[in-house]
Amino acid sequence: MSTLRQIAPALAAALLAAPAAAQDEAGGIWLRLTLDQRVEATGNADLDPSSAGTTWRSDTRLGFSLSSETRSDYLGLSLGGSLRHVSAPDALDDADFGFKAPSAALTYRHTAATARFEAGLSASEQDISYLQSLSEILTDEDGTPFAFEEKTGTGTRRTLGANAGLRIGLGGPAELGFSLSAQATDYFETGTAGYADSLRHTARTDLRLTLAPDLILRTALGYRHFKEDGDTARETWSLDSTLVKDRPDGSLSASLNLARIEEGTRATLSGGWARSLPGGRIAFDLGATRAAGGESGLTGSASWNHELKNGRIDARLRHGFAANSDDAESRVSSLSAGFTHALGPLTDMRFDLAYARTETASTGEETARKEFGAGLSHKLSEDWSLTLGYRRIYRRDEVTDWARSDSVHVTFGRAFSVRF
Repeated sequence: MSTLRQIAPALAAALLAAPAAAQDEAGGIWLRLTLDQRVEATGNADLDPSSAGTTWRSDTRLGFSLSSETRSDYLGLSLGGSLRHVSAPDALDDADFGFKAPSAALTYRHTAATARFEAGLSASEQDISYLQSLSEILTDEDGTPFAFEEKTGTGTRRTLGANAGLRIGLGGPAELGFSLSAQATDYFETGTAGYADSLRHTARTDLRLTLAPDLILRTALGYRHFKEDGDTARETWSLDSTLVKDRPDGSLSASLNLARIEEGTRATLSGGWARSLPGGRIAFDLGATRAAGGESGLTGSASWNHELKNGRIDARLRHGFAANSDDAESRVSSLSAGFTHALGPLTDMRFDLAYARTETASTGEETARKEFGAGLSHKLSEDWSLTLGYRRIYRRDEVTDWARSDSVHVTFGRAFSVRF
């Protein structure tokens, strides 16, 4: 039975069990529909050193979401998918016209005076042979360096996830949070080695203490259990503590981060400074890390963003030690930057560039990737929009030399909302 068939009964049951209060006059019910047609031409889609030719891809993407929100409750259901046809130099990568990349997500949130509970379910199916923007790969949740992972080749990846979290003491001197999550990942018809089904469970608790009006302590304890088919389970423990002091010239911070992985314990001690600027923010962080394998080195990050009159600039630099999904420790360096500018009330342009390099500590294997992207979007009417985009990607690893891929796409779509 497919992953989506497994989750369908749970989605339906959760939806029917939603509180009736989520339909009162404070928020009502919103229905949102999206439809867009994307045509894309990609040279060397598999990022091989010698390109095999151009892949043509047509996607008619469909999106549906139904949500209801009151002062205390939120319930949202979203469904999506794409009518896709692919013509590639390698016949194995061809895809006959049909419904692809289905996804579903259900989210519920309840907020009381000093507490908040939220939970969600999600399911998705995705072709492995896709090129994901490196700026998206480099966007993590907590801002720490990590080992970016790419999946290339043929086949299908299906994921099923669930999460729940509770926070108490909101707005008070002590705020406490608990969260649990699980994710199952399955691969089908990959035809190559390196793809193993996996199951991941995580648990996290965090505490935020206001020690003084200008002094805050944040500490968190995390646990992860990761199991791949054909391999033994791996456990990871982490402890993160940060002390932040606000000053007139910015905020100062000191952090201690510990992570216990299969190879040993990774420890990082760092200090940082951040300051709000007119229209933006700047932040620096510098520290020292002792990796689980015994290697030591400097780690750090720097970020800057600035709001322009008709746009925005973002830049970020990071270097440190991290672990990928199966806890293989790596040295990671990354740089990303983006610029957006409004050419007029209906037209926007954007540019972005990114570079990332990882080196596995145990084997010395290195992977590097760099890219540049540009886009132009125009709002044709209140609901209709047109987007043009271009992206160039370079990739290199221990086995192959630099490979290059260029892609161009045109997207024409509509999004509209109805309130009941």
